[in-house]
Amino acid sequence: MIGLWSSELWPHWLRPFWLLALPLLGWLLWQLWHREKRSGRWQLLLPALMQNYRKVGDLAGARAFLSEMTEHYRGIAPVLALTRLMEEQEGVAPARAYLGRQLKDRPSVRGESALIDLTLAEGADSTATLHDLKHITDQLLVRNPAYRCTRCGFGARTHHWQCPSCKEWGTVKPLLNYAVL
Repeated sequence: MIGLWSSELWPHWLRPFWLLALPLLGWLLWQLWHREKRSGRWQLLLPALMQNYRKVGDLAGARAFLSEMTEHYRGIAPVLALTRLMEEQEGVAPARAYLGRQLKDRPSVRGESALIDLTLAEGADSTATLHDLKHITDQLLVRNPAYRCTRCGFGARTHHWQCPSCKEWGTVKPLLNYAVL
């Protein structure tokens, strides 16, 4: 069988160029990853990534990755994935406490739903959860965008003719299904 670096596959004069092209390929992949990460589409890869971490048995690595993503990405997807991992490893109470702290900083409806599920699973004091949910809901009403870009998902409270995120013209449309107070 002929390998990728086999002398039968590549002529002798071409092998040094391959070595020069590898850093360029690495740089291109790095740029692609960071572009995807900035746009938020990387979260579509999160379930497959977590499945691979489980296959190799590196849940500590998964937890470190999700913690880093939680610091750098403002969305709720890495928080919810880390919450599920904490629930598996430490139990419902620490996962619920972590999610409650995170939702005060980055409120979301998906996060509220997960907090309710964890509270019901734990059988915890519903009064404390109701206070947390009230705080999160108040923040959602204040932060809720009235407009969203149909190309990249950028949300805003005011209309923009040109999306500040992806720079496309005419893609920012009003959200009619949300009541913005």
